[in-house]
Amino acid sequence: LSGMTHAVRPLKVLEYLAMGKPVVAAPLQEIQAWPGVLTANDPEAFAQKLDLALSKASSWAQGQEIRDFVAASSWQQVVVPLLERLL
Repeated sequence: LSGMTHAVRPLKVLEYLAMGKPVVAAPLQEIQAWPGVLTANDPEAFAQKLDLALSKASSWAQGQEIRDFVAASSWQQVVVPLLERLL
C-alpha cells in the first residue's frame, strides 16, 4: 500500500459488487466503507475473510444496500459533482 494505491478508485471492485459477488481486497482507503467489501492486511487475514465472504455470498448478492451503493457509483452519478463545479 502506498499513497498511489490509496488514490485510486478500484472500478473492478464495483464490477464484482454489481455482479452480486462479495469482495476481499487490500485495505485501500477508498473501499474501507463499501458494503460487500472485506479488507485484509496479511495472507492469514485474507484467507479468513475469503471464508467469511464465501459463507455470506448469497445473502450479500441479495442485499439492497449493495445494489443501492453500486447504482450510486455509476458514472452518471459520480460525474455530477464534477459537472456542477464546471458549469
